[in-house]
Amino acid sequence: MRPFRNAPIRVKLTLLLVGVVSIALLLSYAVFVVNDVRMIQEATRNHLSALADVVGSNTTAALNFTNAESAAEVLGSLKLEPTVVYARLYDERGDPFAEYPGPTGVHRTPPPLPAGETFLTQDGYLHVFQPIMQEGQSIGTIYLQASRAALYGQLRQYAIIVVAGMSLSLAIMVVVATRLQRVISRPIQHLVDAAQTVSAKADYSTRVMKESDDELGVLCEAFNSMLSQIQQRDAELAQHRQNLEQLVQERTQSLEHKTAELEDSNSELIRSNTELQQFAFIASHDLQEPLRKVQAFGDLLVNKYQDKIDDEGRDYLKRMQTAATRMRALIDGLLSYSRIASKGQPFTSVNLHSVLQNVLSDLESRIEQTGGKVECDGLPTIEADALQMQQLLQNLIGNGLKFCHPDVPPLVTIRSRPYRNNGQSRRSTSGLASEECEITVQDNGVGFDQQFAERMFQPFQRLHGRDQFEGTGMGLAICRKIVERHGGRISGTSPPGQGAAFVITLPVTQSFRTTGTKS
Repeated sequence: MRPFRNAPIRVKLTLLLVGVVSIALLLSYAVFVVNDVRMIQEATRNHLSALADVVGSNTTAALNFTNAESAAEVLGSLKLEPTVVYARLYDERGDPFAEYPGPTGVHRTPPPLPAGETFLTQDGYLHVFQPIMQEGQSIGTIYLQASRAALYGQLRQYAIIVVAGMSLSLAIMVVVATRLQRVISRPIQHLVDAAQTVSAKADYSTRVMKESDDELGVLCEAFNSMLSQIQQRDAELAQHRQNLEQLVQERTQSLEHKTAELEDSNSELIRSNTELQQFAFIASHDLQEPLRKVQAFGDLLVNKYQDKIDDEGRDYLKRMQTAATRMRALIDGLLSYSRIASKGQPFTSVNLHSVLQNVLSDLESRIEQTGGKVECDGLPTIEADALQMQQLLQNLIGNGLKFCHPDVPPLVTIRSRPYRNNGQSRRSTSGLASEECEITVQDNGVGFDQQFAERMFQPFQRLHGRDQFEGTGMGLAICRKIVERHGGRISGTSPPGQGAAFVITLPVTQSFRTTGTKS
């Protein structure tokens, strides 16, 4: 069946119809031939049996009187029967009594004498053994050997008839099948043509003509309905595409407009920020000169005219010098805050543990004065601005030493660990998550109210009075500015009665930033 797999369906249908009818005809002819052969064989058998009965009856006297010549004459009458080629007469003992050699006169050897009436088909001949009965007793046996030529002749005639009938039937069937297959193949071919047209040209307006109300008609209706739905959806998609393109165009124009506004705002913000930094630096620098004169003249008054000034004047003078000192600290803090972005150094590999040792050396006198202690289990090496890292640690440790209970020596504990944030850590330009470290500075001081955890990182914000703790309120603002410049985060927590803890998260490498730039 493989050669016909890719044949057109009309050929398949024609072959199917012709094949089915051919098989039916063959079966019919086979039944007819088998039945006729059986009938011919049965008629031949009955004819030979009757012939044996007649010959046997005519040889009864010869057997009774043991007259072989008479018996031979009787057997010689079989020459009138062309199908009999040999005959033999046996006596009651089973011995040959007489024989008929047939038309050819050739002596033949019959099969062994059986008991009773027997019909055999052997060596292409029919063999008949018929007992000769007299008064209920067997007095001998007649044997006839007949040719099957007549049977074969009839079979050849039947074969000619079958072949002729089959040929004529097939010729008629091919003509009929060719016409009948069109009823099925034509609608299918229309469907194929329509499908190819739709596939090649994307023309969903194509339709298939319905020719009947059978399954093929239902298939044509379904195909047309499918094309109608596709055509409708295609039209809707085209409309949606047009609306989407218009919407995208409008959104693009709006985005371009907003981008331009944002760029203008960003440029204005950068300009304003630059001017603000310059203003803060210039203002702070310009304020230092008159402030130094105020402090200098205050010192001259104290040194030269202290004896000429009464107690109230000396109190006023002391207050003036204290305010000037505080003003000087505020100006220094403001300068440090503005220089974080403008005067930062390039990022390099920094050993934070070495930076911590420098900080502890600078704070050595304060640690001795307070009786405090600073503990650290080791800090990592990261890419950072070394001076700003020193300023960051110095501000946080200094706060831990400053904001302590009067009767409790301050204890500052510094811990570090690799940071994990469930895949939400800062990412580098390569798209890979940048490794980060987390540094915690914990003290046992007075702590702070948790509601001010965000406010205390703003400039000039103090959570305690000047009579309790000194300071300008710029330390934590500077810390946040430094951490943000390094692409990190800082937060503070203060559980009641457990001091304060500041958590700093910093990238180990600055690959996500432009190395060596100043933010």
